[in-house]
Amino acid sequence: MALFTSLGIMVVLYLLQSAALTLMVPFNQVDPQSAFPEAFDKIGYTALGNVVALGIIIGLIGGLLTCLYTMTRITYAMSSDGLLFAILGKVNKRTKTPLIGEISFGSLAALLAVIFNLEILVEFLSVGTLITYTIVAAASIILHYQARVTVYDQQRQKLLPNPAMEIEAEETEPGTLKRRFRFLSFLGVGYPGFIVDLCVLLFAIFIGGFLSIFAYAYNEIREGTAWAIILLVLFALGFLTAFFIIYAHQKRRLNLPYTMPWVPFIPASAIALNVLLLINLSATTWIRFSIWFAAGMH
Repeated sequence: MALFTSLGIMVVLYLLQSAALTLMVPFNQVDPQSAFPEAFDKIGYTALGNVVALGIIIGLIGGLLTCLYTMTRITYAMSSDGLLFAILGKVNKRTKTPLIGEISFGSLAALLAVIFNLEILVEFLSVGTLITYTIVAAASIILHYQARVTVYDQQRQKLLPNPAMEIEAEETEPGTLKRRFRFLSFLGVGYPGFIVDLCVLLFAIFIGGFLSIFAYAYNEIREGTAWAIILLVLFALGFLTAFFIIYAHQKRRLNLPYTMPWVPFIPASAIALNVLLLINLSATTWIRFSIWFAAGMH
């Protein structure tokens, strides 16, 4: 509850900031490099804009320190798992932190900030973050439809002694068709949850195609061009069918202290929103990401 309250407060503050900014200057005149300081300057409050700029710099420093703090933990974990050189995860006796990893990656981050344009780094960060969020949302759907998930089974053993948190009765095995959808028995192939796994992938692909048509062929749609309308309808039928098949399967019904509500609706919406943002990134960003991904896989 605390997490959702904090996120809700931040969303409201961001919305209020955006509203205030667009009330000061028209949205098409907002400087993306320095939005608020430039907006105050345009309305004649240059001194106040300088104060805001100072506050932004202090905020950025705090954000960078937070990222460095997180990076040390990630570096240590990856080094311990053998994904990075072991020396990067070596804990300094005096600071009690992976000092070599901090210096190495901190210096690399500073070097990249000097060499590359800020917009390039932001888009590069955005594509990785959005893909990560998409994978998390997809994994949330997949885990809810698996017959056996180790972490759920461990939670079940812990929670069963408490009568208030027993597992709800399930009409069918998780990952199989619900009783009212048994007419789709031809989908019962592979292990329980296999069709759901496949449909999650297809949902992401079809929703990506659907949104791409809107983004890159909007004028053709407005003009009623045949190929654009046909592709739009096919992609729409594709992602709606994939979502329906996911919904037709039985979820796990384990009462944990917290689980994502309204699965698969909320995760599917998250996938759609993330894909919408992803398709608006530049082609060069995708090329850089592909090279980065290939290097990581290698």
